[in-house]
Order: sequence, then C-alpha cells, then structure tokens
Amino acid sequence: MAVSDEDVDAHIEKILGGARPDQRAEVETWMRSRRDNVKAQLREERLFDFLIQNAKITEAPASEVRS
Repeated sequence: MAVSDEDVDAHIEKILGGARPDQRAEVETWMRSRRDNVKAQLREERLFDFLIQNAKITEAPASEVRS
C-alpha cells in the first residue's frame, strides 16, 4: 500500500485543523518530526480498509468452525 508525501502532508493538515489554535504550532512540530510514524499509520489504515472491502465472508455452523 503506497503512501505518498502528499498523503502524509494532507493527513497532518487534517489533524491540525482539529487542533486548538494555541496548540497548533506545537502539534505541527510534533507531527512533522514523526512523519515516518504518520506514514506507517496511514499505510496500516489503508491495508485494513482494503482487507475489509475485499473480505469474503462465508457463514458456517459453529460445529464446522475450528478453534
């Protein structure tokens, strides 16, 4: 799952939009210093979204389900 620098910037801006004005600079510094973490988080979210959208669910009686 590819995540571009533009995707990271957009995610950071979205988070900053919800930050209190007096905390915006501090939050921005913190987020930008952790770009790799933000990128990994976005990649993980996209992966789970993909898995959920493409999951094939088959119903089976409980007696057939292995534990």
